[in-house]
Amino acid sequence: ALVFLSWYQRLFPVSRPIVGEHASGARIIVEERALHHKGRVIRYLWHDSMVSDSVPADIKPMGRNVFLELLSACRKLASSKYVQARAATILKLLSDSGARRSEIASLRGSDILGVAQEKGTKLLLRTAKRGDWKQREVPLPPSTLDALVTFIEIDRKLHVNRLIKGKMITRDPEWLLLTQRGKLMHIESI
Repeated sequence: ALVFLSWYQRLFPVSRPIVGEHASGARIIVEERALHHKGRVIRYLWHDSMVSDSVPADIKPMGRNVFLELLSACRKLASSKYVQARAATILKLLSDSGARRSEIASLRGSDILGVAQEKGTKLLLRTAKRGDWKQREVPLPPSTLDALVTFIEIDRKLHVNRLIKGKMITRDPEWLLLTQRGKLMHIESI
């Protein structure tokens, strides 16, 4: 499909490129890559959403026992209580909401607290799937919502207070997930 779109835009010039490299202003950002195979160089277009052929085509839901093992590993391997709680929060959000990593990274504490105050069950997420940051609603089980509120009101609040007291930040950055230095947690870290 990417090759077709590249061919199409070369054949019928458009004002804004459909497919292009980073910083080209294109709607779909791709990277040209080369593969060396049996003495030949094969060039192809690559996009972040493409997975290798070794990844199975059918994706199966994670079993409860795997989820519990991951939660247990969060408690054992994390460097601090905040990092433990943050990792558990990420796992619960990924598992129970079906949210994408970019959507979780863009969440603010006020998004969660707003749902809890309204006694709602749907979380409004900002999605970048189509590049326009539209919003979508996802159902959130009450137990997950309670765990998120607890994380915000206890673990995150203590972490932010420590950072302010240590003069690493001057105010609460409002993002749900913060690094140990108080910055927005990067998508690749989720």
